[in-house]
Amino acid sequence: LSFAAAASNRGIWPDGTKATICNILIWSGEDDLNDTIVPRLMAMGADLERIDLLKGIKKGDSVRAFDPDRDMEALRDAVENKEISMMIIDPIVMMVKGDSYKNAEVRSALQPLVDLAREYNCAIYGITHFNKGSSGKDPLERLTGSVGFGAVVRIAFASTKYKEDEGTMLFARIKNNI
Repeated sequence: LSFAAAASNRGIWPDGTKATICNILIWSGEDDLNDTIVPRLMAMGADLERIDLLKGIKKGDSVRAFDPDRDMEALRDAVENKEISMMIIDPIVMMVKGDSYKNAEVRSALQPLVDLAREYNCAIYGITHFNKGSSGKDPLERLTGSVGFGAVVRIAFASTKYKEDEGTMLFARIKNNI
C-alpha cells in the first residue's frame, strides 16, 4: 500500500527517488477495503481520488465478486477509462481459477494480466507470501504456489524483517530480467 500512497501523491519510493504521480487500482481479497485498506492509505497520506478500489462487478442491482475468468474485459475497461498506471492484486493467487501449484495453469491465468500491462503500460504488483518452513531456499522457490508466479514476472521484490534489527525491514529485488 505504501507504493500506492507514494504513486498517488508523488511521494518517495524505497530508493529515495520521487514517484511519478499516477492512478492506481487495488483489488484485495484478504483485507476489507473500508476497515483496513482505506484507513491504511489515509494514514500513509495517499490521495484517495487517484485510487480506485475493485469491490466487485455490478449487475443490475446486485454486486458480485470479481471473477478473472469472466471479468477481464471489465478490468480492461477500468484501466483504460480511469487511466490506471498501477494495479495491486493481493493476493495474486486470486487470478488463478485452476491449480495454483501447476506452472501451466498459473502462467495461463496470469497471461491476460501480462497482456493488459503491456497494452496499457500499466505496472502490476501481485502480492504473495513465502511458504512456511522454506527458510534458506532461493526466494523465488519460496513463493506460495507454482514457480510460475515468479517465472512470469519481469521483476520480483521481497520484504522481510532484518535479522539484526527487528525494527528494520529489508526490501530487496529477488529477480530482474529486464
